[in-house]
Amino acid sequence: MKNIFFVFVIFISLTAHGFDEKGLWKSTKPGKYSKAISDIYDDWMGGKKRLRPQPEGEIKITAIPTKDNDTYVGIASAEVMNSKMEDVISALKMVADYGKIYPDLEEIKIISNEESDSHLYWKFGGALGTHTIYDTVQRISKSKDRAALIYRLSSSEEVLEADGLILLEKLGSRTLYFSVDFFDAKWGIAGSLFKNKIWSTTCRNTTRTTRNIEKISNDSAPEIKSTNCEEMLNRKKQGDFEKFLPTVFL
Repeated sequence: MKNIFFVFVIFISLTAHGFDEKGLWKSTKPGKYSKAISDIYDDWMGGKKRLRPQPEGEIKITAIPTKDNDTYVGIASAEVMNSKMEDVISALKMVADYGKIYPDLEEIKIISNEESDSHLYWKFGGALGTHTIYDTVQRISKSKDRAALIYRLSSSEEVLEADGLILLEKLGSRTLYFSVDFFDAKWGIAGSLFKNKIWSTTCRNTTRTTRNIEKISNDSAPEIKSTNCEEMLNRKKQGDFEKFLPTVFL
């Protein structure tokens, strides 16, 4: 009887801490980094990780190259925001205001909600009147001193993968911020001719997104911070995701 109870406890322990993919998450399409991202989310909300503070006045942008795929974009952003964590997470919950955060976003709408999860429709404008349209499912969670937003692709005709998360940690009246995003699509001729353009545009838009989140959550936050988008051209010299993670967490 004791052995049966012990096995039951172990089973509950293992299942209780895994990322819950019930409900809206059943419609998502796992990508190359989905498991790694959900594991980070679990560890983060379980208090097992802490963010490494970044230099003041800087948004650190890091390219994360994917082997044998020059158009599969992996990019991370980190900084110390001059905003309270509660204000940052409140801004991230206001889906109707995402047009003020994400560059080139033409339309955003909530398809459905289920507890802390949301099924979202996105429409981004591109060059020569083109559009990128896809659905994601995202989850927002908050504890006393940390919060997180995690998302994954649900459906799209041209987007192949969209995976990422945003981590927030309270630092007095400021917030440690970290985001990572992985994105792949049917790039067509642009993927053949403009690989570097895809990466440099992603870097600029990631920088703008980070600034916009801080600005919306704190109107007095400085608008100009140093960034390093020029380094995107040297992305192949940077480490993969697994080697990159130790530089993010303490």
